[in-house]
Amino acid sequence: MVAIYFKEGEFVEKGTLLAKINDKPLKAQLSKKSHLRFIGCTWFIGRDFASEECRTRRPTNRGKSAEYDKLMADIELVKANIAQTELYAPFDGIVGLRELSEGAFVSPSTKMAKLTQVNPLKIDFSIPESYASEVRDGAKIKFSLEDSEGIMRHHEARVYAIESTIDMNTRTLRVRALYDNPNRSLMPGRFASVEITRREIDDVFIRTEAIIPEMGRNLVYLYRSGRAQPVEIVSGIRTEARVQALSGIQAGDTLIVSGVMQLRTGTHVKIDQIR
Repeated sequence: MVAIYFKEGEFVEKGTLLAKINDKPLKAQLSKKSHLRFIGCTWFIGRDFASEECRTRRPTNRGKSAEYDKLMADIELVKANIAQTELYAPFDGIVGLRELSEGAFVSPSTKMAKLTQVNPLKIDFSIPESYASEVRDGAKIKFSLEDSEGIMRHHEARVYAIESTIDMNTRTLRVRALYDNPNRSLMPGRFASVEITRREIDDVFIRTEAIIPEMGRNLVYLYRSGRAQPVEIVSGIRTEARVQALSGIQAGDTLIVSGVMQLRTGTHVKIDQIR
């Protein structure tokens, strides 16, 4: 390794020169082969073409033409190898900790440092196979992360790629989303809680503590004319705090959510707060 041009932890743009290895032996080969090409040209002066055309025309003699083509191919190969002695950033990102120093011996498998893309961020997650048909490119997802103060922050991203097959071991489908992170406020590699909206639902959702399981039924109490009135509901989708009520109550009904275990049909109720 001849030179390292980046600093650990710094942001670099695509195309930035990061490092260079020794190219002197390759440049010596290029100089030698270029000299041979010149000799080959002068040898043909006065036979097949004029000297001013030496660099633009190939020899017409078949044997010499083949030698000339091989020489030109060798020169292009050396130039390509010289180009590989310089390492450029393939994309914008942050360079991690350096794994070697100047003067170290390197090979194509040598790890120099990690370059991480920070904008946009890719979010990888998996969903159960039963939901596979309900996720589409462009779908919005929400993900949550704790900040430095322990406060849960919510962010929004969009799905841009979906795996072509279901994982046979986990029976899940891998999905990938993109999140714009221009200020580089989120660090790659963190775990996040992901929430997907399968479809918009207009049904009523109620708080789980309002439900009373009774003899295989789910009952809730509604406030009607100052009294408690029990109503059976049919539940649907559940979240951590709420349950979908498919039938039994409607938007606008007043649901009693506290002290429900002490209620009976017709119990007088005084409402302190409507939420």
